[in-house]
Amino acid sequence: MNCKMKIENKSEQSTIKTDWYFVILMMCLGILGITMALISKHVGELGERVSYLELKSISVEPLPQQRVEQPAVFEGLGINREGEVDE
Repeated sequence: MNCKMKIENKSEQSTIKTDWYFVILMMCLGILGITMALISKHVGELGERVSYLELKSISVEPLPQQRVEQPAVFEGLGINREGEVDE
């Protein structure tokens, strides 16, 4: 008789209904959030690498203001820095 009561209790329907669309929506938003966090972490690491390489290249090669004065682009064509044509 005790087993019969357990079977009857299982057959009763629950009054709580699950909104599966909402559950799926929340799971998708969670996955999207995790993906955005991982992408932002990756972009941050790339930014740190680029900054490191820029600092390293600046330490090896002097800044343009510190370089020995180089001829201007037009000086090869015979035009000096003041814009006058050398003949």
